[in-house]
Amino acid sequence: MVFQNVREDNDREDREERGDKRQSRQKRQKSGIVLTVLSSGKVQCPSWYNAGMTFWIIFLSGLILAVILLFAWNHKLNQSIQITQQSIELDCLPPAFDGYRIVQVSDLHGNDPHDLIDKTKAFKPDLIACTGDLFDGVQHAKTTYRVLKELTEIAPVYFVSGNHEYYAGNWSERTVHLSKMGIHLLENECTQIWKDHQCIELCGIDDPDLNYRWSYARRLQQHQENLAKLPSKKDAVRILLSHRADLFEESLQADADLILSGHIHGGHWRILNKGILTPYNGDRFVFFPKYDAGLFRIGNCQMFVSRGLGDQMRIPRLLNPPELVWITLRRKSENKS
Repeated sequence: MVFQNVREDNDREDREERGDKRQSRQKRQKSGIVLTVLSSGKVQCPSWYNAGMTFWIIFLSGLILAVILLFAWNHKLNQSIQITQQSIELDCLPPAFDGYRIVQVSDLHGNDPHDLIDKTKAFKPDLIACTGDLFDGVQHAKTTYRVLKELTEIAPVYFVSGNHEYYAGNWSERTVHLSKMGIHLLENECTQIWKDHQCIELCGIDDPDLNYRWSYARRLQQHQENLAKLPSKKDAVRILLSHRADLFEESLQADADLILSGHIHGGHWRILNKGILTPYNGDRFVFFPKYDAGLFRIGNCQMFVSRGLGDQMRIPRLLNPPELVWITLRRKSENKS
């Protein structure tokens, strides 16, 4: 009897031990990792674990390689200016200005693109419109002066300020130097452009960012004050040079037929041909700006926004090469005789 009880106790202990081992094995399986200890002392992972790790290694390696190739290609893309040719029809454009050529130079930011002058000459423009931020604060002023001087040898150059023109703190001194170089500064004023005894009106307004610390609301107020200084529109087509594309709707009071703007840098990063981000604007960044690049219209007013030629941000432009704009003015078909 004693022997039988001992045997039953041993059997029960064996069953409990096997049950404990089974539960321990099941817990390890549920944890997702099962390690097999070989006779050599090495640990072998199960085949499914090895396959998963291989997939992630290949995936991450491919992703890193794709990012490196993308930025290498993007760097090469940013080394050459992209030309955008834009034909713009205007109501009541005088016949003498049908086919009139304008090169828009914007947001150079002190850079010196090697092909800017040659590509400007190639269009044989009647006029060059500089729509702000050609200077970049205190940096590269000599380079910008040299580029502007070369542009004046191609065609008459008309210039309005951008926010970066003010950041050096000596803009008034620079305007004197630019005037001596033959640059036509438009500071909340208009001038007439004549051709074959017919004319159009060319106006320009100062950038409203007189103080970097101003809020967006204060800059908007200054913009409206600048617009109010423009004379009333004469009986002629009016073209307005204004750095701030984001203030298109607020600029309608200028009664312009065409506005040439910049500032937005095309949204800096462009995905599916849409800009992602605007430069800092007083107290805000704006994602997916409404007026990022290209031609827009509200009523009888059109605006062309240049993506610009340079950049001052530490993060490089992505899928957004420097842009030089070739604009050809056209009379509307029904107005042609």
